[in-house]
Amino acid sequence: MEFNRRVLEEALNPNLPLLEKVKFISIFFANLDEFYMIRVAGIKDQIIAKVIDPTIDGLTPSEELHKIENEVRPMIDTIYEYWENEIVPSLKNNDVHLLTLNQLNKEEKNILLNILIKKFIPY
Repeated sequence: MEFNRRVLEEALNPNLPLLEKVKFISIFFANLDEFYMIRVAGIKDQIIAKVIDPTIDGLTPSEELHKIENEVRPMIDTIYEYWENEIVPSLKNNDVHLLTLNQLNKEEKNILLNILIKKFIPY
């Protein structure tokens, strides 16, 4: 979690170019995904198995999960607020627009579909 906190701090660095900030935000979420898939899933398995013995850090699995949630929530709140209020407006100012699928016209949807087909369906 501490490493990911440093990644977040780098993403928030006002001296970084815009796309570098976006890169660090994506690294933050990739790290978080991996952490939850491995570490948090293991803790949840321990809770399901009714493991109540404290680990070497003195916390039970339930306590450890609660501690993780308390550490992660402020980081996620910070990065979402930053994304919405700083990154997206900056991207728009640089003529980079993030669209939902519903905002694409039929031709754009077909182009996207063709790209996906070429990428995921072997010939």
